[in-house]
Amino acid sequence: MLTSFLGEWAASLLRLAHVVTAAAWFGAFLHVSRLDATLAHGAAWRADGQRLTRLGVGEGAPSEAPPLFRWQAYMAWASGFLLMTALYYIEADVYLIDAARWDAARWQAVSASLAAIVLIWLAYDALAKSALARRPALLDAAALALVGGGGVLFTQIFSGRGAFLQTGAVIGTMIVANIAHHIAPAQRRMIAAAREAKEPSPGDEPVLRLRLRHNDDLALALMFFMLSSHLPLAFATRFNWAIAALAVIAGAATRRYFRARHAGQSPLWPYAAVAGAAAALMIVLSLLGRPAALQAATPAPAFAAARDIVASRCAVCHAAQPAWPGLAAAPKGVVLDTDAAIRRHARQIALQAAASRAMPPGAHADALSETERALLAAWASAETPN
Repeated sequence: MLTSFLGEWAASLLRLAHVVTAAAWFGAFLHVSRLDATLAHGAAWRADGQRLTRLGVGEGAPSEAPPLFRWQAYMAWASGFLLMTALYYIEADVYLIDAARWDAARWQAVSASLAAIVLIWLAYDALAKSALARRPALLDAAALALVGGGGVLFTQIFSGRGAFLQTGAVIGTMIVANIAHHIAPAQRRMIAAAREAKEPSPGDEPVLRLRLRHNDDLALALMFFMLSSHLPLAFATRFNWAIAALAVIAGAATRRYFRARHAGQSPLWPYAAVAGAAAALMIVLSLLGRPAALQAATPAPAFAAARDIVASRCAVCHAAQPAWPGLAAAPKGVVLDTDAAIRRHARQIALQAAASRAMPPGAHADALSETERALLAAWASAETPN
């Protein structure tokens, strides 16, 4: 029991560290992106501590170039990787593996996850260094296709929850590797050149801008996948593979809209249209992808029938004293071991176990039959008609 309590505290502290560092990085990155969109090209540079300042930029344009923000990114990635290890690798049989898709041993699933992260980064890095770099539109499309295609692939081999977190891990690794291997080194060389009253190398700024642009394209998708465990209608429905790809497109289009707006470019409506259409399609697909049993009308069962399902399928974890090995407390504090608690959480039960297959998680999803899911949906609808 002591081990379970300590594990729960460790996971909670890791979550806090990840949220704080990710928020710090994301805020700094959006600031950098806005500066990058508005600074003029070809201006002189001056070094000032850990900043570069452009001289002679146009009237009304900011004079500061991006500060070095790499440590926020590194800490966000490190805390995220530790959190993924604690929750999704150590508990792979619960959160990462879906035996209906791939009945893998824990070491196989974890190895596949790590290998995919590395291989997709290497593939992207090779693309960015290839001749496609001279054709930005094609390179940008190829980079997004690589990430979106990875998301689609992951939904075919991992649980929906695990696939979305895996996609987020891939994006986070790409962003941080871009910073570590390309953006930060280019900034250091440019600072060194400016301190010596030299012009920066002509090859540094294009690389810096390309990698910053791709990081910016993927930033919102990263946040979506990072928070996806709270979005069961996205990761736990039949068309989660399409939703994963559309999230990448919607995020990139949204960031393109704001970059164009900050730079005073037009028209803006194509970016807004693509982002809006992708988001709308995600919602429609989540509705169409509900479990098949929910498509047919099911008479509302008596409360006792719903209670029996919850007691046998849910309360092993969602109890004041969980019976599931390794659990010190009910997940998210949701306790379902009394009639009053079950009625109070009717809407959440329907969302997690009927409108989606988020619960039971991973390899245990089939413990709840489609008929039982339909009964829970019908009961919850009658219990909470509004």
